[in-house]
Amino acid sequence: MANILAFLTAFAAMASGTANQTDDHQPQAATFFCWKATQTRGVGRVPESCAAGEERLGLLCYDKCPVGTTRVGLDCHSICPAGFADHGLFCRYSEYGRGVGYPWKFGDWLDNSGMYERCQKDEGQDKCETSGLLVYPMCKPGYTAFGCCLCRPEVPNCTALGLGGGLDLSCAKKITIGTPTLGTCAANEDLDAGLCYPKCKPGYTGVGPVCWGL
Repeated sequence: MANILAFLTAFAAMASGTANQTDDHQPQAATFFCWKATQTRGVGRVPESCAAGEERLGLLCYDKCPVGTTRVGLDCHSICPAGFADHGLFCRYSEYGRGVGYPWKFGDWLDNSGMYERCQKDEGQDKCETSGLLVYPMCKPGYTAFGCCLCRPEVPNCTALGLGGGLDLSCAKKITIGTPTLGTCAANEDLDAGLCYPKCKPGYTGVGPVCWGL
């Protein structure tokens, strides 16, 4: 019995020593810190300037439209060439009418001489032709008669005109989709999160409206 008590006493003493040693090595919590120096630099402003070759639309900047195109909303559309009618997304090389013609009138010879005489008086010598029972002015160069009363142009070469694909007498406009960018800040400003702020003093770095000491 005495031996058992001696063993328990020795074991308790060893356990107490180990616990004390462990407590001595516990890390101590830091109780001190330093505030960084800060300076404010205003609430910032929306960039107002655009880079060279850009123009401002609303709050954003877009590339200026290339030569031969015009601004439509935020995009650039082809300008229809001379002689073409603007039909929204297409340019059409238009037909034109040549009037109701010159009919036979009471008192004319029983031929078309009177019709030609009246037509040539208005249009000029050798500028008239017969279509059906009437006489009409001839179509302009580059146009051919279509039915009795229309003059239709040749199908245009849309690609050579700088336009898109063609359908009959129409050419699709080329459209450049506008890609917006943020404006630029002045030389003494920083662009941060879409706003312009005055540059921080040396030894500070800017984050939004605050300059933080390094």
